[in-house]
Amino acid sequence: MKKLFTKRIVQTVPFQIDSEEYDLYDALSRYVEDQSIKAQAANEITGRAIGFTMAMLQRRLASSVYAARRSLERMRDKRQHILDDPESYREEQIAKKLPEDFDDLADDEQQDILDKLEELVASVDPTALREEIIELTKLIDQARSLSRVRSRPNW
Repeated sequence: MKKLFTKRIVQTVPFQIDSEEYDLYDALSRYVEDQSIKAQAANEITGRAIGFTMAMLQRRLASSVYAARRSLERMRDKRQHILDDPESYREEQIAKKLPEDFDDLADDEQQDILDKLEELVASVDPTALREEIIELTKLIDQARSLSRVRSRPNW
């Protein structure tokens, strides 16, 4: 019988990190932990998705400060877009959850689905979004600063 998966051996590899890198890693880790806790309180599916995203952020930082910074910038821009047009965001979320045969359903069935989805898709808390945008901007600035320090010649 042929195995589908090869045996995988996982190891933690030690590496050196300077103080500025550690400060960014520490700040990013605190952000990741805070967001994961908030997501788990929201609901199970959202919690898992955000937990995955947060773990990805830490891996990106281990790979490259630039990669982590670009991810943070995209996250901030998405939140700013939601803050700028929350109703459009709600409509996008509802549209994603509509069944494929929605247009074929009777009007009363369509309305019933829309009513349920309206309850499911939560409104966006503008205060929480603003706070997260500020937090993301601080992390982005910290990553930019670290990139500038690294790109200077050492003479």
